[in-house]
Amino acid sequence: MRKILLSGSALVSALVLMVPAAQAELQVNLGGFVTTQAGIFENDQANNSGRDFRSKSEIRVRVKGETDNGMEYGARIDLLAAPDNTTNSRRTGIYLQSDLGRFEMGDLDGASQQLSILAPTVGIGQINGSYVNFIPTVSRPAGSVVDTGGGMIRSLDTDQATKVTYYTPRLHGFQAGISYVPEVDSSSSGESVQLSDSTGNQHDALELGLQYRGNYSNGVNVRAGFTYDIADAKTGSSREDIRAWGLGAQIGYKNFTFGGGYVDNGDSNNTAGQANDNETAWNVGARYTTGPWGLAVSYIAEDYDTNGGRGTDTSGGEYDALVLGGSYKIADGLTAGADLAFFDRNKDTGTDDNGYVLVLETKATF
Repeated sequence: MRKILLSGSALVSALVLMVPAAQAELQVNLGGFVTTQAGIFENDQANNSGRDFRSKSEIRVRVKGETDNGMEYGARIDLLAAPDNTTNSRRTGIYLQSDLGRFEMGDLDGASQQLSILAPTVGIGQINGSYVNFIPTVSRPAGSVVDTGGGMIRSLDTDQATKVTYYTPRLHGFQAGISYVPEVDSSSSGESVQLSDSTGNQHDALELGLQYRGNYSNGVNVRAGFTYDIADAKTGSSREDIRAWGLGAQIGYKNFTFGGGYVDNGDSNNTAGQANDNETAWNVGARYTTGPWGLAVSYIAEDYDTNGGRGTDTSGGEYDALVLGGSYKIADGLTAGADLAFFDRNKDTGTDDNGYVLVLETKATF
């Protein structure tokens, strides 16, 4: 499989070399956002502070051009600009797009994430928002990190590991995508190359996605998606293979949207040889938008076997969160939002936790 896929990547490079030079000037757009948040929270952990501020900002560069034969190409760079960021960028890559589809190459989200469907959200993002940043690390959902929301909202993918991705044209509402990642851990190694097969956790990963979008004459619109992620554990790795899948759907009518999703990560990326460590989750939600206003509510339930829970906390049990949110457009490029989350973390071993988080946000987009 590896030789075939690497040959496919080489073919993409060859196609790039054969594309005629573009005569028109490149379009370079500079944008980004600055977000400030105030959090008020309560939980069962000792020495709970109860309040704090946080901020997040990005500078985004977009490049776009077109060849003489009509092929579009471009690049993106998302620079992290908050004072505490030790990583320079989140996503960087280039793309080629024509009637035959779209190729992407670089440190970008793959087909699994881009084609997945989950509960509809607004503003901060509810279960897909940043409320977990105000929850103690030991009480967060499995696998969650900063700004990833409720952990298993999507099947376990390769995040922004360096990859090549192909998306088909959308035909009768359907679009498929496939990503290949030589080294799953390459997102943390920057420009370096992993020369040893005993370095890292998994390799030769594939992200597969299929999505449908349909708009109907009665005002109903439908979105549905299915994803599947696979990767093999490396020699000497202490982690399991990745075998994860997810599906989701949304249905909209006028100003309302309803939907949800299901994720089955199995024992993906958990400690190798450990029993009773499968993980599943489901989510559901609704959204209403009118003019500058948006309101939404979403719920997520994650179930871990006795030893389930990716990361440092393999305590099993369950995680549940109900999050209500709203957003308001104050002016062009200026929005305000709020999320109120109620969470409950029950463990098979260890200390349970529950509480609430109120997040107030102001965001300037330029």
